[in-house]
Amino acid sequence: MRVGVGGSQTIRELGILEKLEEQDNTIYNHWKPGLSKENVLEIRKSQMTSDLFLSSVNALTLNGELVNIDGIGNRVNSTNFGPRKVILVAGYNKIVDDVQEAIHRIKNFAAPLNARRLNIDVPCAKVGKCVDCSSPNRICRVIVIHERRPSLTDILVILVGEELGF
Repeated sequence: MRVGVGGSQTIRELGILEKLEEQDNTIYNHWKPGLSKENVLEIRKSQMTSDLFLSSVNALTLNGELVNIDGIGNRVNSTNFGPRKVILVAGYNKIVDDVQEAIHRIKNFAAPLNARRLNIDVPCAKVGKCVDCSSPNRICRVIVIHERRPSLTDILVILVGEELGF
């Protein structure tokens, strides 16, 4: 199976990728160390046509909306259309009341932590909250809100009863 994996700390925390590699699946993982920029771009494109795409959500509302913010768009693109199956895993720490709270949570909690972890030079990483920057390194560029499952995309959301990811 060809398995794409988005930039998801949650998926990596679960150890799923190692299990899939042991089963001789092809893993499209753009976070693998030592890749050139060209390799990373090709892997991101391959994720969009994989048999299975694994990722998480940045926030999940009580009404069931899935909210994600991306810098490049490869992760959110792959949750909309392309892969034969999408599995999104989220810890209960990502549950929020509504879309407005979801966006606030992502920009003022998840994104700054992620930028720090990735050593990306953006203001939110330094101050710990969104300042609506114009940085060329900005990681909050694309917002996708799934109100319902896209009609041609088979998505399974797994909610885990523990804190996972940012």
